[in-house]
Amino acid sequence: MQAASELRLGLGDRANASPAERSLRELLAAKADVEYGVEVYPEAKAKALLRRADSLVELAAAIVRRGESGLDIRSRRS
Repeated sequence: MQAASELRLGLGDRANASPAERSLRELLAAKADVEYGVEVYPEAKAKALLRRADSLVELAAAIVRRGESGLDIRSRRS
C-alpha cells in the first residue's frame, strides 16, 4: 500500500506517523474487502474504522492549519 508508506514518509519524525500509517493501511484493506463483497463489518468494527478515518482527517487539518504541509496554498488561489 503505497499511500500508507507515503503518508509515513511525509509525516517524518512526528509521534503519530506510525499510528497514522497503520490506520490508513487498515482503512484501505477494509475498503477493498467491503468494495469487493468479501466482508461485511459489524457495527462496532465499522465505528472503529470511522474513528480512525476521523483521526486521519483531524491530523491532516491540523497540519494544514499549522502550515506544515510544505505546500503554498495561497499561490494556488485564483
